Amino acid sequence: MPIFRILFLAISLCLVPCLSHAEDLFIRKPGLMDENGINDLQIIPVTKQDLNFSPACNWATIFYRENDTQGAAKLREQALNGDMEALFALAAISRLAEVENRPPLFGAPAAFWEDWAVRMLGEKEAWFRIGAALFICSTADHLPETRLQQMATDTLRKAARLGHPEAMFALGFLSETYPDKTFRLPDKLEFFILPQDIKEYGCQTPESRYWMGAAAANGSARATGLFGSAYLALPPSWT
Repeated sequence: MPIFRILFLAISLCLVPCLSHAEDLFIRKPGLMDENGINDLQIIPVTKQDLNFSPACNWATIFYRENDTQGAAKLREQALNGDMEALFALAAISRLAEVENRPPLFGAPAAFWEDWAVRMLGEKEAWFRIGAALFICSTADHLPETRLQQMATDTLRKAARLGHPEAMFALGFLSETYPDKTFRLPDKLEFFILPQDIKEYGCQTPESRYWMGAAAANGSARATGLFGSAYLALPPSWT
């Protein structure tokens, strides 16, 4: 029904300015897919609005790659002195070190930095930020991109299950590449999910459709806007 679609889009667009943007930690380029038809998700795990990259993640990956203990010590001091970006980066790279059976470069196991982040921010936000840091670290040269992105997705699931809307939004895309093999759609959904026949918006697996729907239901402005656009694009036969 065209009137229903237009009404849904209007409501969605009206809601977008009122919803939390989680400080733009997840940024998408214009257009929902790149020229190859691949979802292009960019993650910028910073707390300052004027930054579009994380210097701490950049330095942490360099120190890890080069096993630079002096540089690592300086970054550790930044984290201990309250630099939250350094804290997220240390938590992410320390977790990678454990997966790769390397000794802790930053003087403490990953759990130390993770627990500190949780005490500072609460579980939901801390796991979201650490997941974002893992993802941005995956873009560094000579680090295991696939392994880090899988770790990022698993960490974001922790935040999403605790109710973080932007973690849910990210999983609407990332879970297609890194699925949870145990996932099953609930028998009774409490919110709308995207119809499977809207291929240009991605979200083709049950898990990705579920998380995008959960994101919109829990206040993600971007997910709400995507829902409005997607329903407007539904074929005439859809009711």
